[in-house]
Amino acid sequence: MFYLELLLWAFFTVFPIYVYMTHEQEKQRVITNPALRNSVYQLTMLHLWLPTLLLLAMTMGSELTLSSLGFNWEWDLVNQIAVGLTVILTLLFIFQIKSFNKDPDAQKKFIEQIAFIRWFMPENISQARYFILGLSVTAGICEELLFRGYLLNLFDQNMPTYVAVILSSLAFGAGHIYQGISNVFKTTLLGVFMSCIYLLTDSIYLVIYLHIIIDAYAGSSAYISLSALKENRSTETS
Repeated sequence: MFYLELLLWAFFTVFPIYVYMTHEQEKQRVITNPALRNSVYQLTMLHLWLPTLLLLAMTMGSELTLSSLGFNWEWDLVNQIAVGLTVILTLLFIFQIKSFNKDPDAQKKFIEQIAFIRWFMPENISQARYFILGLSVTAGICEELLFRGYLLNLFDQNMPTYVAVILSSLAFGAGHIYQGISNVFKTTLLGVFMSCIYLLTDSIYLVIYLHIIIDAYAGSSAYISLSALKENRSTETS
C-alpha cells in the first residue's frame, strides 16, 4: 500500500506541474483544430480516473476505508437542509438554462466571462455530451474523492481543520492552473466551499452532486452561447 500511496502523492504534486507545462501547447492545438476538443476531454478524464482508481484500490486491505472517504449518509437535520438547498439550486440552474437559451445578450456576456477558458468549452452537440455527461461527472466524482474524501480527511487528522481546508483547497486550485492564476484563486475558494459542505454533512455524496451540476451548468451555458454564436456567423456569411 505504501507504493500506491506514493503514486497517489505523485499525482497531487506532479500533475499541477504537468498541466502548467503542457496546457498552452494543448490550448493552441485546440484553437487550431477545434475537432481535437473531445480528445482533450478524454485525456482529462483519464488523468482523473487513474488516481481515483488508485485511491479506491488503497481501501482494500488498509486502514483507509470507503467510510473514511465520505461514503456515509445520516438523514439528520443538517443533511435534510442541505438536500433541500441542493434541490432548490438544481431547479434554479434548470430555470436559468431555459431562460438563457432565449437571451442573446446573456449569451454574449457569458462568452466574455469565459474568454480565458473558451478554448476548452464545448461548441457543438458532440462536445457538449462529452463535457456534460463525461467530463462533468468525472470531475465531480474523482476530484471530490481525491481532494475532499482523501486529502482533506488526511490533513484534518494531523492539523487544525481550517488549515486542512485551506491546504486541500489550494491543492485543488493548483490542478486548474490551465485556467490562469486568477482562476486558480477562484477554484481554491470553490474548494473551500465544497470542504465546508463535506465537513457539515460528513458525506461525499452531496459535494459530488454539487460539483457535477456546477460543471454541467457551465458546459451547458457554454454550448448554448458558442453554438449560437457560430450559427449567427454562418448566417451572416451566407
